[in-house]
Amino acid sequence: MALPIAAQSAEIEVDAFNTYSVPPFIATAGRGLDMELVDYLNRKLQGSYRFKLSVLPRERLLKRHLNPPQQFVGLALFMAPQFVDDVAQQRFLWSPSLFDDQNMLIFRGAQRGRVQRLDDLKGLRFGGVLGYRYEGFDGMVAAGSLVKETAGSAQASLRQVCLGRVDFTQMSRVMFEALAAESGCADRLVLQPLPHSSPFGRRIMMGRADTELAARVSEIVEQMPCDREWRRVAAGHRISLPACRGGMRGT
Repeated sequence: MALPIAAQSAEIEVDAFNTYSVPPFIATAGRGLDMELVDYLNRKLQGSYRFKLSVLPRERLLKRHLNPPQQFVGLALFMAPQFVDDVAQQRFLWSPSLFDDQNMLIFRGAQRGRVQRLDDLKGLRFGGVLGYRYEGFDGMVAAGSLVKETAGSAQASLRQVCLGRVDFTQMSRVMFEALAAESGCADRLVLQPLPHSSPFGRRIMMGRADTELAARVSEIVEQMPCDREWRRVAAGHRISLPACRGGMRGT
C-alpha cells in the first residue's frame, strides 16, 4: 500500500477555472464539457498533477485570479488570447487549440439583408448577458445608438429573441448549437458571423510560473484530435475537432 499512497501524495493540486455557465461547457443534467476535459487531463497527468474544477463568472476570474497576471498559477479553460488582452501571448501561456469557435449574431425570422457592419444594427435592441463584454456593441450602447437589454444567462438572452423583447443577441457558434433547441423558436432563428470576425481557437490558458505543467498540458492537447476517447466526448457535445495529424489511437 505504501507505493500508491506515496504516488497520490505527490500529485500537485491545481485550480482549473471555467467561466461559462451554459451548455456545452456545463450541463443541466449529466456531464458538461468542463468536467469531461478536467477528468481527461487528470487521467493523462495521474501521479503528477490533479486539476480541481471551479465554475465562476468571468469578472471574478479577471479581478481575483488574473490581477496581477504574473501571480496566476491555475488554468482557465476554453479561453482565447483576445479574451484577456493577450493577443501577443506574453502575459500567459497557451495550449494549442482545443477546437474552433466563432462569434455569431442571432435574429428571429428572416432578415432583409446580411449585416455587413455593426452600424447596420443601430437603433435595434440588443440582448446581452450580465457581466459579459461585447467589443463594438458596448461602445454603441454607451453612445446611445444601440439599446441593450441585459439577461442573467445566454439561455435567457436567446429566449428574449424568441419572445421579441430584443431584436438580436450575440453568442458563440458552439454555445448556440447547444442552446438553440431549448430556445422556444429554434426553427425561426437565423444566425450569421459577427461582421469582420474570424473563427478563433478555444484554448487552455495557464500561468507562467509552472512552465513544466504548461508544456505537458500543451502536449496532451496537441494529441487529443487523434484520441478516439476524446473524439467521442467532442461528438457528444456536437463539437468538431481539428483533423488528426498522426495515427488514431485508443479504442
